[in-house]
Amino acid sequence: MNLAPFSSTFDFSSLVAVRIETRSETNKVIETGTGFWFRPSREALYLVTNWHVVTGRKPQTPSLSSSGAIPTKLVARVHHEVGPGEINPNQIAELTLPLNDPTGEAPQWLEHPTLRHRADVVALRVENIERFETLAIRAIGDEDIFDRTPKYIPQVMHDVFVLGYPWGLAGGTPALPIYKKGSIASEPGLSQGGLPRFLIDCRSARGMSGSPVIASAQVTGAVGKGDEPLLWANAKVFAGIYSGRLTEDELQSESTNSASLRAEALAAISEIGIVWRRDVLFELIAAPTPGTKLSEI
Repeated sequence: MNLAPFSSTFDFSSLVAVRIETRSETNKVIETGTGFWFRPSREALYLVTNWHVVTGRKPQTPSLSSSGAIPTKLVARVHHEVGPGEINPNQIAELTLPLNDPTGEAPQWLEHPTLRHRADVVALRVENIERFETLAIRAIGDEDIFDRTPKYIPQVMHDVFVLGYPWGLAGGTPALPIYKKGSIASEPGLSQGGLPRFLIDCRSARGMSGSPVIASAQVTGAVGKGDEPLLWANAKVFAGIYSGRLTEDELQSESTNSASLRAEALAAISEIGIVWRRDVLFELIAAPTPGTKLSEI
C-alpha cells in the first residue's frame, strides 16, 4: 500500500476563482463573495461576479441590502507566482478595484446590453494588466483552462462544479476555492423564468455568488481543440455564472399561501441554484454597457 503524502502540485484551474470582498467608503466589509477571471483576448482581462454582489441589492427586487451600505470598492485575494507554474501558499496579494461612489451614481462595472441589471452578471475591466505580471492569474479563455473539449454541450443530468468560497471559506490556501459538486437540473439551452439561465441541484452556500460553473462529463467520440477526434474524453467546459439559490420570490403556486406550506416549499428549493448561461457573459463583453446608477433602478 502506498502511504506516501499527496503531491503538492495543484490544478491551475483553481486560480480562476477569486475570493472577493465588497467594502464601503470607510473600508468596512459589506459582503464576501466569489468572482473569476475572464480573458477574451490577450489584451483584455475582466473580473466577473454578480450584480447583487457589487450593489448589495437583488436584481429582480432591487431593495437596499440589509446593511444599508453602498459598496464602493472590491478587494480580491490573489497568489504571487514565485516561479513558472509555482506559487507560495503564504504569499498573497490584495487587489483593490473601484466599484462606485458613496451615492451609487458612478458604477464602474459593465452590464449586459439589453438585460442590464435583470441579468445578475457584471464584469470589471482590469486596466494596465502588465502591473500584475507577478500574480498567479489564470482565466476562463486561457489555453487549457476547462474548455479542453469545446464542442462538448452540457446536458440535463450532467455534473457541474461550482468553484467558490462558501461563507468565505477557502481550500488549501486562503486564496484557493472549494469545489462544490452538483448536477444540471433544468434544460441548459432553454430559458428559465423567461431569462437566459438554467438550474442546478447543488448544496451551495452564502459566499459562492459569482462563482464560475464548470460542466463535466465523460464523453465518447468527442472532438477536441483543432477538431482532432477523441476516442474518449473527460470533458470540462465553462457553463455559466452562479448567482445563488431559488428564493421565495420564485414561488408562484397558490398552494403556498399558508405559512407552513411556504416554509415547506422554501426548504424544498433550498438546494436549487441559478446559473446564468455563459452566452450572457459573451454578449456582455461583445457590447459592454456602463453599469446602472442606483437612482435609475
